[in-house]
Amino acid sequence: MKPKKIQVKNEGWEATHDLENKIPFCLRLGTDNSTEANAVVKINPGVTIGQLSETAAAPLKCTPHTAMDSSKTRVQTLSVIPFGQEPIIARTFEYMPHVLSISTNLRLPGKTETNSLEIDSMEIYADIAKFAVLEINPKSPPPQKLNWIDFSHNSPLYDSNRVFHSILLDDSRSNRIEINSGFDIWRWHKASPPQSSRFIAEPSKNGIRIRRLLLSSPETATIPPSAFQVSWHLSWIRLDKPEPSKMPTTAIQLDLPNDRCLHSRANRAKLRKLLRSTLKHAKNGQIFSIPGIEPSSCENPSHTGKNNMSACEHWDISEIFNFWFWGNRQLSQKGAKLIMSAPEKSPFRQFPSFMLMNEPLISIT
Repeated sequence: MKPKKIQVKNEGWEATHDLENKIPFCLRLGTDNSTEANAVVKINPGVTIGQLSETAAAPLKCTPHTAMDSSKTRVQTLSVIPFGQEPIIARTFEYMPHVLSISTNLRLPGKTETNSLEIDSMEIYADIAKFAVLEINPKSPPPQKLNWIDFSHNSPLYDSNRVFHSILLDDSRSNRIEINSGFDIWRWHKASPPQSSRFIAEPSKNGIRIRRLLLSSPETATIPPSAFQVSWHLSWIRLDKPEPSKMPTTAIQLDLPNDRCLHSRANRAKLRKLLRSTLKHAKNGQIFSIPGIEPSSCENPSHTGKNNMSACEHWDISEIFNFWFWGNRQLSQKGAKLIMSAPEKSPFRQFPSFMLMNEPLISIT
């Protein structure tokens, strides 16, 4: 039986998963009042291993799961490239009100000889006006500002052997698109020896192309049977609509743990315990707030369960997203809500995902 085409949509956007027609993911923005989207984000070509490409993959599964309260939708896809060692590509897309989280698992069943390995390369079709790139060094303080640059078709946005943390794009039709690497920074560098990975954001004919080459080498390398699992996030917002509400002065403030990395199980437990303790007293219409929260970069291997490593680079943006969603689902039982905001001068104030964390949960269809 052929996997069915799945669509997930909400006000102002529509996403499609159609493996039969070689569309693992396509997001169309600005679809409310016209049949033509004003910006499109696509996984294309997705995975490539040397000459093998996901565009030749055979679909196996495309399955949706929606939460009972419609606050989250999950789409799981599975396909195989029926050549060579027959690589298997599995993805999970989690649509939450403020962010889309993507987890990609590439399994190479046999020994593979190649000079390139590319995962989740993508195209953004839009009239880009300006962009900003965020990089975080775990040994340095968090960046204090975003450097916005006018877009030019003649120069790359980013080209490095280190994966970017975030790229923000503004187009001429008031869309802001945010692309983040997930918590697992170390995994993006797993496939290759030092200096042989490459991460590129470059102009294309219709907008921007983003390439994530875990291996890029003039010499052929041998990759043993392996599984590569990486994650990333996507968020978007309309800049011509009213700004999300500011944090009200009547909000009940919850304090952050001293060690800010929320990828630490102990720190997550502290925050969850704090929120649970307030849940019994929460009342309809109350607002709980966590001000001053922003992602941090960390190398403590115990936070990722990689105790056999001396350092394991990660950042806690995924857990910040997850905590906001979890906290709101808990408080919604009492008619209350949780809002979170970055520090006043933090660059994350300009991120769509953080701007939307000042808003209540909405349903996704």
